[in-house]
Parts: sequence; structure tokens; C-alpha cells
Amino acid sequence: MAYVTAGYLCKLVDLDEVGLAFHLADPGPKAKVSLKKLVPKCLLYSLDMGLEAFLSAQTADSSWTFTPVKSKDAVDIFIAARDGLLGRTKGRGQEISEKTAQKVWADAGARCMFEGCAHDLSEIALWTQAARVGYLAHIVASDPEGPRGNQVDSHRLANVAENIMLMCDEHHRLIDSFAPQYYTAEILNEMRRSHRDIVRNYLDSLAFQRTKAVTLHANLANVPTYFHDSELIEAIVATRRAMEPGVIHYMRRKSQRDDRHLPEFWYQYLREHEHHIREARYWI
Repeated sequence: MAYVTAGYLCKLVDLDEVGLAFHLADPGPKAKVSLKKLVPKCLLYSLDMGLEAFLSAQTADSSWTFTPVKSKDAVDIFIAARDGLLGRTKGRGQEISEKTAQKVWADAGARCMFEGCAHDLSEIALWTQAARVGYLAHIVASDPEGPRGNQVDSHRLANVAENIMLMCDEHHRLIDSFAPQYYTAEILNEMRRSHRDIVRNYLDSLAFQRTKAVTLHANLANVPTYFHDSELIEAIVATRRAMEPGVIHYMRRKSQRDDRHLPEFWYQYLREHEHHIREARYWI
């Protein structure tokens, strides 16, 4: 067995297999154990090659010279170095803060942000390391040598929410380990923006239309009238609307006398509040 690498990318080939076909690989803790078992039997080899040749090759060439892996420590070093480039270890660049993680979670609506997936990750802890199902995946890797990484942006964007996507295990491996050449930063940024906008639109649709509360009342017969805001909120919510802050009060008569027995009382009352009535028509 041999593992062929190009930076963080890895393929495996069975050297006894006819055709020497390459198999995309993303070796983790379980694979490490299996690879180490081959070392004492002198059955494990390695080959590092350029990225262009790696991406174009579908099979191994029988003329290639594979190097025997002579110690189990070499397997540890290989996987640790690769995990570092993929952002799966601590201490390489700025860590994702809790505030940033919460922002990504909110933008994602607890769903995988890969286009068309939307796998529900609400019961899975946010994580950046291996052996978990939900991931906070960098668009531009936090390591310049990682997927889509570069010297200008990798460290600058390491803890920026807009550079991080919530992803299921399958799609996190796809964009970082199996087909990073097809998922550029531009493509992933567009995926993230589209997913975020869809989530926001759906959440915004939960909000009722905002409505201003207007009261039309007066103190008559020396009896004050009063409405508590909670009564107004209850009445407005019953119509499937939401109350805007602040209540507009109109026609609040301040006289404490009971003048209703006087001639033309109501005529004078309406004349007195004509301006308020006209204003109230604007709100109704």
C-alpha cells in the first residue's frame, strides 16, 4: 500500500492491484492505526508529488519510485502535518471564537451550507476538529498552505464569520480533501451568501406586519380612561400583527367636568378635536 500526497491532498494505491488505480483518501485516527500496522511488515510506501501531476493522475505509474515508510512515527508526522494544513489542529493561526461560531450558526440556520444539502446539524456540537459530524469549515484556509489558502488572506480571515461555513462531514471532506480544485473561494462564498439570504428570508417571514397603536378616548363624567400597553399588544397580536414601540393617544379630554347635559356638547366636542380626528385618519 502507498499513499501519494500533494500538500494536504492524499490518494491511496494498492501496489498489488492490477491497474494501480488511485483512491481518494482523507486519513484520520482510524486510518492511522491501519497504516501503522503495515509499517513493521514493510508494506507501506509513500510518494510526494506536485499538485498538477497529482490532480491529473488517475492511476499510479509503474515507473514511479515509492519510498518505504520505515517507522510508525512517520505516519504520525504525515497525518499531523496534513491535519494542520486542513485546520484540524489547534495552535495554527487564530482560533475561531465563540462569538464568530455563533454568527456562523445563525447565518446557517443550523443547516449545512453546502448548496442543496441543508442537513440538520442542530443537535451536533460545532467543531473544527476531525471525528465529528458538524464542522466550521474555512473557505480560505487559516493556514496559507491549506485549501484555498494564501499568504494575504489566510491569517486575516481565520476568525471572520463570512469566511466560515457550517458543514456536514460529507461536504466538509468534499471541499477540503476530495475535490478542493472544483470548489474555489468564489464558489463557496456565493454558496454561503445564498444560504444566508435564504435563511434570513424564511426567518423574516415569521415576523408579523408592524402596526402602530392608536387610542381614541377621553375622560368624561369625571371618569378617567386608561389602556395598558399589554392590552394593546394583545389586541394587535390577535389580528396577526406586531405592535411598534410607542402609542399614539388622540382626543384625550382633560376637563374633569361632566358637560354632556349642555346644549350642543357633542358638536363642540368634535370641533374641539377636529385636528386630532384628522390626524387619526392618517394612522387608521
